[in-house]
Formats: sequence, C-alpha cells, structure tokens
Amino acid sequence: MPNSNPPKEPITTAWTVITGGASSGKTTLCLALASLGYGIIPEAARLLIDFRISEGMNVLDVRKDYMGFQREVLHTKVLWEKRREATATLFLDRGMPDSCAYGLSFDEVQEGHKFKYQNVFFLEPVGFQNDYARVESEASAKEVAESIFQAYLDFGYTPLRVPKLPIPERVQFVLDRLVPPQ
Repeated sequence: MPNSNPPKEPITTAWTVITGGASSGKTTLCLALASLGYGIIPEAARLLIDFRISEGMNVLDVRKDYMGFQREVLHTKVLWEKRREATATLFLDRGMPDSCAYGLSFDEVQEGHKFKYQNVFFLEPVGFQNDYARVESEASAKEVAESIFQAYLDFGYTPLRVPKLPIPERVQFVLDRLVPPQ
C-alpha cells in the first residue's frame, strides 16, 4: 500500500553550517564565533571520539565499525538539531549532508535532515595536519572534502567557499555574507 503521507518539507532555520574537509579550520572558526557570543553546535564525530577515548578506547577501536560509527554520528546530529530552536542564530560545525561524504546514503541522511539551513559555508583547506582523531591521509581528505561540497549541492544548498585567510578575516568574511532568516 503506498504511503499516503508525503514527506514533510524541512523546517527553515536561522542556522549556519561551517563545513569543509579535514584541516580546513571549521572548529577554529566556530570557536572564534563563539568567543563573539554566537551559539555553536560542535562537531559530533569529534565529541564521540573524545568521549570514547575518555572511556579508554583508541581512535582505531572507535572507528573499527566504520559505518556503525557514522550512523552514531548522524544520530547524534539528529538529536542535537531536534533540541535547538529553529529561529536561534547558531553555527554548526558540520551539518547533516556531511554524513553522505562519510559513506551514508542520501536517503539515510535525508530521513534525519528535518531542518533547512539558512547558510552553508565551505572552508578551503589551510594545511593538512594529523591529530589524535584523524585517520585519513591528506589525499583521502581532499576527496572527502569534494564529496562534502557535492553532498550539499545534492541537498539543494549552494555552499559559499571561504578562502584560506587569517581567523579574524575568516570570521568577518562569514559574518559579512550571512543571509538573514526569511
């Protein structure tokens, strides 16, 4: 029997996504915005990794079940977004479409993507650096970055590319180009 309830239109928000590949400065930019008083939603994957490490796991153990980990990241983003006021001005360190670049299907991500972001900024890389939570190579990070950009296009967004700039200039670049909620 066909579904008589068509999918609901996403709820329009005042939220802005800060996205990009590894080592593009997403978290640094979000923290700079937070220091100016803006609300932020941190990167779910990084917080889940940090939590598991605090429980005694290492990053390879956390990511051993890669797709299970990616689904947990998506589920965490869904919960966080549901708990936020759509009219609040928030900056998100990655949004739902990022999950497509990490192996989840468009349909799986779309099922959880109930909110429409007002702005999407794609940060150009500032120089690849390995750290305790990053397991990809520089080459694979570049591929993922382009997959992230494409995922936002697939979801109907037009990400604005943010060039490599000093942090204060990146902050100003983003603030000067925010499209206000409609």
